[in-house]
Amino acid sequence: MSLEANKKLVQRIWTELVNGNRQVTINSLVHPDFQDHTPLPGMSAGVDGLRQRLTVLHGAFPDFHSEIQQLIAEGDKVVALIASTGTHQRDFVGAPPSGKRFSIQEIHIVRLADGRMIEHWGIPDFFAMLEQLGLVAAPWHVAAGA
Repeated sequence: MSLEANKKLVQRIWTELVNGNRQVTINSLVHPDFQDHTPLPGMSAGVDGLRQRLTVLHGAFPDFHSEIQQLIAEGDKVVALIASTGTHQRDFVGAPPSGKRFSIQEIHIVRLADGRMIEHWGIPDFFAMLEQLGLVAAPWHVAAGA
């Protein structure tokens, strides 16, 4: 596939799976040998773990949305700079809904094979997310108020 085709495939993955949570399309977008190198704790690194991740994400944050800000492609890999937002409306990692919104930056690397995602590495700013939801306190806030 061309670099532009690879970028379009990653855009489709984000539109249909990440934002749309259309898990019926997972088999056409995700290779059966998929390997997530950064699965959420307690989740498998395969396709089932990806399904579970999407279910947890969209369950806790029904308005979850990721906007691709930049895509860089080289060879069979695409790097995506993402801005994600959501409102904590249901249980998340054992925390009851707070009604608070989060807005974070993420970097994802996707490797493609046979027209599908076969590998994934993700670096979301989970600390900023948890802080904005009131689930953790940033040490610099504590030090500034001490």
